[in-house]
Amino acid sequence: MTTTTTTLLKEKQWSRLQPFLRFRSARQRVILYLIAAGYTVGDITRMTRKELFKLSVHVDVSVWRDEMQEGFKNSVIAFVFPSGKPLTHTYIYRLIRAAALKAVGRPMSQEQLRTFLRRP
Repeated sequence: MTTTTTTLLKEKQWSRLQPFLRFRSARQRVILYLIAAGYTVGDITRMTRKELFKLSVHVDVSVWRDEMQEGFKNSVIAFVFPSGKPLTHTYIYRLIRAAALKAVGRPMSQEQLRTFLRRP
């Protein structure tokens, strides 16, 4: 599904992000999308559900966001483990590294991922 523009990512960046999203859960896809849009790992670990739902995101991301939040209606924090414990920084760093390794064959940091997606 494509749209003409998105608020957080341009269409070209969205298409470059697609290989990173393969074989990932809804929560992981939303996290990778937010990293690509410029949010830091610290921002994501502190993000509340209210802040997450206020964001204007791509149609696919909004579906993943809704799917991700179904089981955690009682949590204030947007990104939690199934046990209800908030996600750690290490989990997100490992997710970025693993997604990049699978998509482009080498690990990347969050800054390298953003640079890779925004290159001309």
